[in-house]
Amino acid sequence: MKKLAWLTLVSMIAVLLAACGNDENTEAEADTGGNEDWPETLRFGAADIEGMEQLHTEFEPFRAELEDALDMEVEFFALSNRTTAVTAMEYDQVDLLFAGGAEYVMMDSADENTEPIAALTRPGYLPVIISHEDSGIESIEDMEGASIALSDIGSTSAYIMPMKMFNDAGYDVENDIEAYTLGDTMYEAFLTGETDTLALTALNYEDLVEEEGDIFNVVAEGPALPNDLIVASPHLPEDLVEFLEEKMIENGDVLIDAIVSTGENDKFSESEFINAEDSDYDGLRDAYELLGLDFE
Repeated sequence: MKKLAWLTLVSMIAVLLAACGNDENTEAEADTGGNEDWPETLRFGAADIEGMEQLHTEFEPFRAELEDALDMEVEFFALSNRTTAVTAMEYDQVDLLFAGGAEYVMMDSADENTEPIAALTRPGYLPVIISHEDSGIESIEDMEGASIALSDIGSTSAYIMPMKMFNDAGYDVENDIEAYTLGDTMYEAFLTGETDTLALTALNYEDLVEEEGDIFNVVAEGPALPNDLIVASPHLPEDLVEFLEEKMIENGDVLIDAIVSTGENDKFSESEFINAEDSDYDGLRDAYELLGLDFE
């Protein structure tokens, strides 16, 4: 009888200990959102970053802070250009991507399950067209037959939206405007007089005036551009995507400070992480279609 009572007591203690252990495991999983379907390591990339060295230079503090915020390992994945970034996301080579609006709409076109996690606000992130002070070009109505220096065709701020501005002003962009896609050399082409006008952001215009002096005309300003954002792979579990969104918004100030701390991303110095909605990028999709550009 005593032996039976003893065995019963031992069994009860074992059950209680197991229950406590399960509670602790559940609490631990709740802290990190842990799930056995989640990858052990998140692969993080940034569009238009040339190689691992530049990625480390610009985003290492962000990567480290993100690891702390998520309690998950985050490793870098280098992506050299826009096409590479879109392909990497589509074929499950990267889990998180720091991208511009153009990259996002291309990814979403490739797979509609691509998830925008969090957007970075950009005060002053709007397209501006400027001309030389003595050019006689003072408004967009003066632009017929004029030349303009643009970035590459996929650039939201220095190609897509400025070209839409011309279209909205009634121009036939293929015949009425001499558009040159010059990438990073667009500034040099404009400053040396090879083009009449230049498309850039309001923030970059302020920097240009600081360097060169107030010697330009603001021909036109467009509306605020869609924010840069963190995009999640369509291959990630939905509960992980929700966890990532929650943690990035919750730790937004620390993450922004980390991005800016390298001195390579001053454009985000006044930014904050906010919830990103797919509909925020509909205007960009409309511009693609209006200009006859492919999403791929």
